Amino acid sequence: MNDIEFARTISPRIGTLYGEAKGCHTELPAHALNCLRGTCHLLCDLLAEHGGVAFPVTGDLDRKIYLLFSHDVVDSETRERLTQLRVNGNKGAHPEKFFQAHSDFLALADQSLGSTCVLLEMAHRRL
Repeated sequence: MNDIEFARTISPRIGTLYGEAKGCHTELPAHALNCLRGTCHLLCDLLAEHGGVAFPVTGDLDRKIYLLFSHDVVDSETRERLTQLRVNGNKGAHPEKFFQAHSDFLALADQSLGSTCVLLEMAHRRL
């Protein structure tokens, strides 16, 4: 089983977004960062459901991560990785405010793919 198939075992939607990010990260790293941010949202939703945490209807990703941590659903390392995906995804969504060079976005996409793999392994153990 490869990493994309593994992601699909956690959630078909997560697998789709992760696969899209992995497939385009060298050519379209900003898009990959957005896909991985979406993966982060979905992981937070699954962890909240499993941990019995209710998110507000208008809860943004930062709030979701905070609530998961404050309810002891995730530890500080997981919180940091989720936050990294959120921040990097924001940079991909707003290139006018952050990095200009393709290589900068590529480095963020590579970093985010690695963090996503760690988060997927954690989610697989917990769910």
